[in-house]
Order: sequence, then structure tokens, then C-alpha cells
Amino acid sequence: MPSSSTTKSTDITVYGATSFVAKHVLKYLVAVADQHDNIIPKSDENSPSLRISLGGRNKAKLEGIKQSFNVNCIQDVVVADGSDLEGLQAMAKRSQVVLNCAGPYSKYSSMVVEACATVGCDYVDITGEVAWVSEMRAKHGAAAQKSGARIVSLCGYDSIPSDMAVFAAVQALKEGTATDISIQNARIWHQMFGVPNGGTIHTFCDIPMDVISDAFETPMKKLRSIPYFVGDPLALANPNKVKKNPKYQSMKDIMAKGEWLNQLVLVEPDFFYGVSLPFAMSAVNLKVVQASAAALGYGDNFKAQERYLPLGYLGTKLASIFALVPMLLLHCFTLMMVGILRLPVIGKKVADLAPPGSGVPDSIVYMGSNSTYCKVHSTQEGGKEEVAYSYLKFEGDAGNAVTAQCVSEAALTLVFNRNDLPMRSEDGFGTPAEILGDALLHRFRAAKVRPVVVETSIGAPILQWYNARQSQQEALSCNPGALLCSSFLVCFIMLVAALSKVRGDSSTDSFLFRSHYRLPVKRPF
Repeated sequence: MPSSSTTKSTDITVYGATSFVAKHVLKYLVAVADQHDNIIPKSDENSPSLRISLGGRNKAKLEGIKQSFNVNCIQDVVVADGSDLEGLQAMAKRSQVVLNCAGPYSKYSSMVVEACATVGCDYVDITGEVAWVSEMRAKHGAAAQKSGARIVSLCGYDSIPSDMAVFAAVQALKEGTATDISIQNARIWHQMFGVPNGGTIHTFCDIPMDVISDAFETPMKKLRSIPYFVGDPLALANPNKVKKNPKYQSMKDIMAKGEWLNQLVLVEPDFFYGVSLPFAMSAVNLKVVQASAAALGYGDNFKAQERYLPLGYLGTKLASIFALVPMLLLHCFTLMMVGILRLPVIGKKVADLAPPGSGVPDSIVYMGSNSTYCKVHSTQEGGKEEVAYSYLKFEGDAGNAVTAQCVSEAALTLVFNRNDLPMRSEDGFGTPAEILGDALLHRFRAAKVRPVVVETSIGAPILQWYNARQSQQEALSCNPGALLCSSFLVCFIMLVAALSKVRGDSSTDSFLFRSHYRLPVKRPF
């Protein structure tokens, strides 16, 4: 058991435990508790190695979840509404880590962060709301600095794979070279197959956009040399030392330019001139990667791009430039769907076809697969250039299985690997790479419940070592037909949901988009 357990009655409190993703988080944590090789061994055979509490506002539902699992490691339930600061502080005081699944976070979780920052409880979540995370750091950084809390948001698929892939490649390059290096560029490619859940869709719809602030330094007075793309490139960095520091303006301009260029359909020399699209959540993930770059000193001229390969690594390589026209059409279709989801009234109605707290059945969740490649360029003293690659592969779909694994391992790192953590940031807030660093990569490499591949290479072409270990599962996800299957699956689910609403039929709720524990739409926890 962790050393801190003498003063805390529970290791991890899963708040918002009735949400859809929380179901997968709890499954993963319970499985990890059974894997003695993956956590610190029990000192007492009669006590669980990992102590878990369930948090939320509905005691009956929480007790129902506890009984459904019926395992020793889930010890009790804690009732605390998201607007009850006193109750949330009591929950935080008894917890080593609060793992928060109660979203949308800007609506329901601000006081959860405040409570943890105030009493010194570590905190992780799966939000993708950059503006909210930035606001929480500005408001509660001083309290976390005083209490010693570590506050790490964006620990789901947005944005741990992207952030840790860049971190792993940079670390490999630093360890493999004897001189100081400056990272000039990071390029991330995703291959994935899966269906987003209702919470992910609503998070995407709720991403705030302030065109005036993005375009002007002072509203309507001075135009920025490089307008920002959906927010300050260093929105998640330390608000006083970095975000508001004029010394970082040139870095922001370089990063903003990279984010704009990332929105194009690009030809990839690394994949035999195959075609890539901008990754759908790049506006979120690149903010995390860039904040890590500023905090960990990747380089003053650092910029990043995040790409999606609809045909997979092998499919992109085989299709080469001949996929350009289909990819342009797919990009136009994607932009049209984004436009519809962002419409004030229509977008909300479309998103409500998959309400928060809903998601696809487990059979589809664990059918999914995804992996992340990263390539970083550096310049050493004397002008010599070096290249490093990293590769992360997870089992299951991105929005549910991988998100649950990433945030669970982040929480477990804070519980069981505290001695291996990097030096805490000044205010306790930070990105996964900044706060968890190599300790999280070590946990991924040692994972046994769902193994994670973490590999790095210096100088070797990315496809050369990919083909050497391509598995049957990866070959399937690389199949160009996977793109069509995924697209038809999403369209079919949305169509069935729409028809069921028109007919007043609730059968869809138990078949496709299941509302786990039959949650209310407005308060998904």
C-alpha cells in the first residue's frame, strides 16, 4: 500500500462514478488491483492493495455500482454534489487522488478542482476543455502551491497519447546525444478505429471560440502578427511566468503558425507521400504538447502538428498520393459536420442524439484499436540535425477504453510511483508530461491488464521498424475498409437514434447508445 495511506482513508476516489467512462475506469482499476505485479504488493492479505471510493451526488446509484462490482477494493461511497464545496473538501481530505469523470467540467467540476487544490489532494480528469483548465490554473494555482496538490487535467485520449509520445521521443533524443539540443518540430500521427461517446461529442460542441481575442492583442485595437487558432497556443502554461510573459510572444507566434498549417490536407513523405488530415482534437492536444514544451524546455522555436491517417499507416503508404482526392472530400465532409455541430440550435439537437452519459456497447468499445507515432527534429550545437521517433499502441477504442486506461494509470502513478515523479511545478498544475513524466511511461510499459507498447528510436525511418512488428490486429486497422466501416457505423448509430426519438421508442437506449445506470441527461453523475 502507498506510504501516504496512513493519513488517507482511500487511495483513489472516482468522482462522477455513474458516468459512462467511469464504468470503464472502474473496470480497469479493479483489474489492476488483482494484478499484484503491477502495483505495490499487499502488506496485509486481508486488506486490498488498492482502495477505491465512489463519489457523486446520488447515493442510491453509487451504492448500486458498488454492489454490481462486489469487490473488496471498492470500499465505500462518498456523496458530494458538484456545487457543495464543503462536501467536496471532505471528500478530497480523505483521498490520495480524486479521479474526476463528472463532465462537462466547466458546468459541474470547478469546485472539485478548488477543493483538491485547497486541501492538498492530487487530481486527474479526462476533460478536453482547454479554456476551463486554464481558468482553473489561474484561479487555484496559488492554493495548490500552498497545499502541495498536483492538478493534472486532460488525462484521457485527449491528451496523454500525443503529449507522452512527444515527451518520449524528446527524452530518447536527449539521452542519446551528449550535447544540448533544441527541438524544432514535432509531428504526431494517429491511426484509430472507434466510436465517440456522448460526453466526447458534447465536449467538442462546447469548446469556446473567441475570434476577437484570437485575432487582436487588445480587443479591436492591434491585430496579432499571427492570429491564434482556437485560443492562446500557451493557454495551459504557467499564467504568470509563461502565458502572460512578453518574452514568450515569439514562441507563441511560431506555435500559432504551426497550428494553422496543421489544418491543411497534407502529403506525408514519411508514408511514401500518402495523405493525412488534421486530427479532430488537435486544437486541444496541441495546446497540451505546447505547454509541455514551454515547461520542459523543448526549444524556443518549437512547433507541432497532429495528423490523422484515415487509411492507417500501411494503407496510407500503399495508397500514396492517389488518395489525395478522396481525402479532400472526406475533409470537406468533416468540416461540414463540424459546422453543423457548432450551430447554436441545430448542433445541440444533433449532439443530443448521443447524450452525455451514453456510449456504445462494450463489444464495440473493445473492438477498437489505435496507435500514435511521433517524429521530432532537433538541432544540436554546431547545427547538426537529429531525428527521433516514438510509438505508442493501446488496445480498445480511444474515447472509452484508452481514455479509461490513461486516466487510471495517471492516478495510479500519483498513488504508487510518487518517488519517481519529476519535480513538482511551481503551482502544482501542469500537463501529463510535466507532472507525471517518465513515471507514467514506466507504468505503461509495465501494464498487464491491457498491455501498452512504448518504443523509441533515434534516426531509424519510422516505417522501417513499424513493418518489422506489424501485428494482425494492426493490419486489420490499417485496411482502407476500416475507414468506411467506422464511418458507416457512426452514421448508422446516429440514424437509429434519430428514428427512435421521432417514434418515441426508447429501445435504442438499451441497444446502441446505452445510458449506463440510466443517467439523467442534464446531470451525468
